[in-house]
Amino acid sequence: MVLAEKREILLTATGIDLSFKNDETGEVNKVLSNINLQIRNIVRPDITQGQVVSLVGLSGIGKTRLFYILAGLEKPDNGTVLVDLDQHPVMPGDVGIVTQNYFIFPWRKINKNLQIAAEKNQEYKSKKDIDDAINQYAELFNIKKYLNSFPDEISGGQRQRVCIVQQLLKGNKFLLMDEPFSGLDFRMKDKAIDTILKVSHTNEYKTIIIVSHDLHSTVAISDTIFLLSNKNRETEGATIIQEIDLIREGLAWHPDIKRMPEFSKLIQNIEDAL
Repeated sequence: MVLAEKREILLTATGIDLSFKNDETGEVNKVLSNINLQIRNIVRPDITQGQVVSLVGLSGIGKTRLFYILAGLEKPDNGTVLVDLDQHPVMPGDVGIVTQNYFIFPWRKINKNLQIAAEKNQEYKSKKDIDDAINQYAELFNIKKYLNSFPDEISGGQRQRVCIVQQLLKGNKFLLMDEPFSGLDFRMKDKAIDTILKVSHTNEYKTIIIVSHDLHSTVAISDTIFLLSNKNRETEGATIIQEIDLIREGLAWHPDIKRMPEFSKLIQNIEDAL
């Protein structure tokens, strides 16, 4: 029985290189080297659900730089990033981003921040469409009671959910999340995981790309994992050393995955590889 099938190409990164020059020494330090990855749409029988793709690596390896390149916010020295079903070159705004800072206009109430985001989505034809969409997402992500609050009046976890709703209202099929579990305790990590899974259920083509060094939380909700490392390489610069298909491994979509012996073994294998 086929549980899922990978079909249309949604994102392709080819030959990504990135270097920085040290102004004091003049030395050129390579950060990323020949990054190649491809994300395909996952089709599951009788289920409308997107996917969670994770990019994991040690702190300081270059994950955040790759994050901005995939979002179209930073130009690599070499290589291309193509997105969506038509595989066009990524441009700023094609990919929704949620960074650790959770930026929201501080002088505007949450509802106004969300209205501004929704106005960029051409699918909404009227103010009623926008208001209905805001209320729908606010209900789904438990932020309805904060709509009349200012950003500095709510917690970091609540701001994270507001930022996610912002990106969903814009209509982005891709949502890049930079270290979504950073600084969270176990209870808050569980809430963040629940939020990410809710996002993946909003649309079949919705693809959440998580950039993180938190292996346990990230692996537990992923469909596909890419390992970024420069271990055992003669040249500088991190690259994708392995793609792990958790669907093929039989580890995707298990609510109690962290209790499975295969999960512990996979975590150990990833730690050894990185």
